[in-house]
Amino acid sequence: PQEGRGRYGGSQQAFILAGSVVSLRKQGESRAFVQVEDYSGRFEAVLYRESWTEFAPLLTRDAILVFEGSLSIDDFSGNYQLRTQRVATIESACERQARVLRVRVNGIGSDFASRLYEVLEACRGGSTTVRIAFSNQSGRGEIELGPEWRVRASPALARTVGALDGVLDAEFVYGQ
Repeated sequence: PQEGRGRYGGSQQAFILAGSVVSLRKQGESRAFVQVEDYSGRFEAVLYRESWTEFAPLLTRDAILVFEGSLSIDDFSGNYQLRTQRVATIESACERQARVLRVRVNGIGSDFASRLYEVLEACRGGSTTVRIAFSNQSGRGEIELGPEWRVRASPALARTVGALDGVLDAEFVYGQ
């Protein structure tokens, strides 16, 4: 996380947090407070006028969203609060942030390449590189597919590739 100074001199850090929207409350037209829950607990995301106007359509109860902003401690309540600059669906955040789809394989069959081709063909045209990591008793290596095989990253793509016979796992490597 990047560190900066808060509005009143307190420390702020840039964070990306994700979770399910639990509740939403507006305070006039100037800001909205969104309670978000993940496996570790709850946090409050604050959206000021510009952010609220831009991202309001995404903010529905039970939506799983990614919030980007600066984290600080609320002077009034003492709780953590995320001053939100960007909100995205998990799918769009995945597509924007995923740099590599890493596919670990072992014991693949002769039809693996054609099955992988079918899955990747439907998602081509994105910015995420595909790397295939192979290991067996003889050795191991990693092959990066060419730029024409870059894909549009999504959680569904990782699940589909991960379900292919011979695939140990398929995961995205994220970065900014």
